[in-house]
Amino acid sequence: MNNIKDVAKHAGVAISTVSRVINNRDKVSDKTKAKVLNAMKALDFHPNMAAQNLKHKRTNTLGIIIEDISIPHSTAIIKGIDSAASKSNLNLFLCDGDSSRVKIINHAEVLIKRQVDGIIISSDVDMDEKLKKVLLKAISLGIPVVLISMQSKDLDVTTVMTSSAKQAETVLDYLIKLGHSRIALIASHEHSYVSKGNIDFYIKKMKELGTYDESLILYCDKNYDRSKGRYSDLILDKSAKCAIELMQMQNPPTAIYALGDLIMLGAMSGLKKINIESPENLSFIACCTPDFFTKTFIDLTYLSIPCFELGKTAAQSLISQINNKELSGRMDIILDSTLIEKNSCKRSN
Repeated sequence: MNNIKDVAKHAGVAISTVSRVINNRDKVSDKTKAKVLNAMKALDFHPNMAAQNLKHKRTNTLGIIIEDISIPHSTAIIKGIDSAASKSNLNLFLCDGDSSRVKIINHAEVLIKRQVDGIIISSDVDMDEKLKKVLLKAISLGIPVVLISMQSKDLDVTTVMTSSAKQAETVLDYLIKLGHSRIALIASHEHSYVSKGNIDFYIKKMKELGTYDESLILYCDKNYDRSKGRYSDLILDKSAKCAIELMQMQNPPTAIYALGDLIMLGAMSGLKKINIESPENLSFIACCTPDFFTKTFIDLTYLSIPCFELGKTAAQSLISQINNKELSGRMDIILDSTLIEKNSCKRSN
């Protein structure tokens, strides 16, 4: 079996040079690096990565906790994370939170014990004291943490997110220009970052216009139990019922804004049951993941959430912090959402 000495001899370089190439260190010219890599290939030499990682106290692994892998936008976020991690030859240890705060906390504790190089948590739910305590432990051990969409004022970590208030502003401005004043909003639950930001701006804007009606805001997950951290597994059915309830009001809305992929799908299903078509009977717009439902509902006007970029940006930030601890600290990175105008909205009479 060939060893590092054999590689050095074959390439005509010093053993220390082979070591620098293996460890991806600087100060090795491209020409010399190519000679070493070619020698390794010719001799079928594979360095012991476990030993290398132990030496440098690295596992070359990122711990990823996704709130719920079954939600459509999660796939795009994971792909974004993987695209950045792959370029740095890092592996992913992927954990599904299954919409349970208890599971998310347990996963974080396991990742710390496994000594991953860094942790990314993607969740739309508020930070709580138990999770904050676990993440503070990770940070104290030198494990950097990056959050996607989850905010915490008490943690010095990077958060990558979109502006939910800006989302609401973009959608409402668009619908108001079309002459709509009775605009309904279907959200998940009150602990959702996306829901809170959108609803706060919605209330402010509608009050400014003198058209605010509290009954036009519906949560499709009213039974959310924050202490257990569970979402309802009937969100499609509940969002369908919300849409039906809105359209059966004595004075129904002329437009509906759905916050999320599954809420959009459920609401559209409910509207179909009562023969409400868009844009003929109702303008309909959603805040959702591109290239998923949009391939099926090709006429849907929607606010495109850059989920792939959220994941990619979070991973790039985490990798930078792993390579340079001085880059760790509080930072909010806000990415823009884009309105994609199609044919599900029309001017109000």
